[in-house]
Amino acid sequence: RTRLPHPDELGVDFAAYLNGLGEAVGELRRYLSG
Repeated sequence: RTRLPHPDELGVDFAAYLNGLGEAVGELRRYLSG
């Protein structure tokens, strides 16, 4: 199991990080629902 990187490790601010996570979850949902 791999942990998600912290926003500081990626050099992005927290709001952008959360926005990106939300986008990824939305894309995964779309992929799984087919």
